[in-house]
Amino acid sequence: MERKEYNFKCGINAYQQLLKVGEAKKLYALIKKLFPQSDDVKQVQLTDLLDKVIEGGVLNELFNILLKVEDCTSPDWDQLELNEALEVITDFFSLNKNLMSLLQTGNTAQAGSSEKITAQKG
Repeated sequence: MERKEYNFKCGINAYQQLLKVGEAKKLYALIKKLFPQSDDVKQVQLTDLLDKVIEGGVLNELFNILLKVEDCTSPDWDQLELNEALEVITDFFSLNKNLMSLLQTGNTAQAGSSEKITAQKG
């Protein structure tokens, strides 16, 4: 799977695909803000990540990195149902296995070196 399309119930149509380098940098900075200790990222479950994103008030920031929209430049991702938001994050892990390994180790110099994913659906 290299691209996943969504038709959310709130009327937003979007898709996600493999991240570009600039998007990966933004995502890494966001995750480091949410999990200041890299070991925290290694142990995170998907539902915990979603809770942390919502709790930290960065859902819109995260989904503006992960999702692309063609008909709207700045959608309000808070309109998504919780299960839809969880699906987006789950799909992200499937699409970006190598990147997630790098985020978990905190080592951005080893791009593509491992496909281990410790985060799992909660």
